[in-house]
Amino acid sequence: MANSSTQSAVVLANRVVHFDDIGMKLHDAVRDRDLVCMEKAMMMGAPVDFRDDHNNTPLQRAVHSGYVLGVQELLWYNADPDILDGYYGLSAKDLCQRNLRVQSEGIFYRRVPAADIMACYELLVKASAVDGLSVHGSVAELNLAMFAVSLAQEMEIE
Repeated sequence: MANSSTQSAVVLANRVVHFDDIGMKLHDAVRDRDLVCMEKAMMMGAPVDFRDDHNNTPLQRAVHSGYVLGVQELLWYNADPDILDGYYGLSAKDLCQRNLRVQSEGIFYRRVPAADIMACYELLVKASAVDGLSVHGSVAELNLAMFAVSLAQEMEIE
């Protein structure tokens, strides 16, 4: 008998799906840069902030690898950018800053292009720049706020 305190499950289409399994599928999809599988895992109920064996979330994994579309998708599903990672104890935005600093010192971090790290950072900054709305609120609030930030930036450019 499974220990109910350590395993959570849900019944979907007459099938028991364990959150640990579906959460790891989300991590695997991020690792493989498979946006379709990421979407499927989250639609099946994968906890967007599920921690892997190294205590990292899918958002942190996406940031580590410079997976811009993955970061964008995870933020769409309300991934928490403020959770600290299991290795450095840094938030996703802090991880981007660290990776950019390391690259500027001539150490190439996992061969991730600096442009990808910067794009991830900009998405995280936009998600954090929401004034008066919870970044962890509804998807509609986050999208509206991100649209408002991008619109404000466009107006400053012109």
